[in-house]
Amino acid sequence: MIDINEKYCPLFNSDNRYCFMSGARGSGKSFVVTLYLVNRLLEGDNILFTRNTMTQAHISIIPVFVEMIELLGLSSEFTIKNKEIVCKRNGSIIYFRGLRTSSSNETANLKSLNVNIFVCEEAMDIESYDVYNTINLSVRDKKKKNKVILLFNPGNPDHWIFNSFYKNGQIKDADYIHTTFYDNWDNLSDSFIQQALSLKETDREMFEHLFLGEWFVNKNTLIYKNFRCGSLEEFSDDNLDQFETLFTADFGWVDKTALTKIHLDRDNKRIYVKELIYESYLTNDMLVDRIQNLVEVGSVSDYTRNNKITTNYQRNTRVIKDGDLIVCDSASPMVINYLRVEGKMNAVPVKKPKVLDRLRFIQGFEIIYHPDSHNFKNEISDYRFNENTEIISNKSHKNDHLLDSFSYGICFFYRL
Repeated sequence: MIDINEKYCPLFNSDNRYCFMSGARGSGKSFVVTLYLVNRLLEGDNILFTRNTMTQAHISIIPVFVEMIELLGLSSEFTIKNKEIVCKRNGSIIYFRGLRTSSSNETANLKSLNVNIFVCEEAMDIESYDVYNTINLSVRDKKKKNKVILLFNPGNPDHWIFNSFYKNGQIKDADYIHTTFYDNWDNLSDSFIQQALSLKETDREMFEHLFLGEWFVNKNTLIYKNFRCGSLEEFSDDNLDQFETLFTADFGWVDKTALTKIHLDRDNKRIYVKELIYESYLTNDMLVDRIQNLVEVGSVSDYTRNNKITTNYQRNTRVIKDGDLIVCDSASPMVINYLRVEGKMNAVPVKKPKVLDRLRFIQGFEIIYHPDSHNFKNEISDYRFNENTEIISNKSHKNDHLLDSFSYGICFFYRL
């Protein structure tokens, strides 16, 4: 019997169609997937196992499966070929194929294979969502459970995997499994562990990418370099109640209207940020309604993307109470007045210094964002100057609504 980390249980037990398995070096995810696929062959499933290119499967991949089959004592159950493994018991097949050859895209040929499990290893190498989705849509067996598995070590968040399956939170009908070398510690050599821990001391950012499997953000041209995702403990009332607090708003129409809650730790020059509203096409009446209906759910933001209030309350307390200060973009005096008169809110305009002066000042702080603040993370992770300039890139300038909002609070705190 082979023991596996409990994090991998959804792969074996879940009925969801998709399984996204991210991780880092030494996490052991390939071993577990190999175990899973050998078992699925025995159950009669037909499998397509792909990489972007695969010219010598009999050298690079099939030996891993042969080793697993031997470990399980099942050598007599399978026939091993150069590009397939066949289960003698039921005739099920695992095909090992590349999505591309040196001269062509092979997806048109691959989608004709009659499979109910599609595995894409090293999925970050796949050039586009369309290449992946061509095969994904062909996995539609009526009699068997269909499964699509992506294995990858996270890279640049500009990638289609991040944009399709992570950027806006988890998709439905999917399991997300993330493991690191810590989850596979007992199976790793001392030298490997020492290499990882040494990098942790010398280059924390690269350690988090290589050995913790974090999405890697190239910070060379980033405007804000000192930012991170905080823990729920850091965002607990016990921690944040000691700091100055206010709410901030940036108004838009097609562009997002953004509302944040920020806490300022002056002594340590830290800013804690939690996004509360991030939505287009809000009329003044709708904005007042959104703000008045924001409620606390423990330490997790509860205002969902479908604009309904969740019912899984731990306590039913308004986020913005009577008299709480909302610092707003001074370019929208009519909206501010509407919040004050119709919403009975303490909304005030902020005096804004020049953009570069504001940015340079905030660069001196550590910015910590709430784990639920996905849109804030997306904005700050790609908020950049053009190369060798202090001009904000066009892409960043179109995606900075929460960043503008929280910056108004800093301007107010320090009377910039």
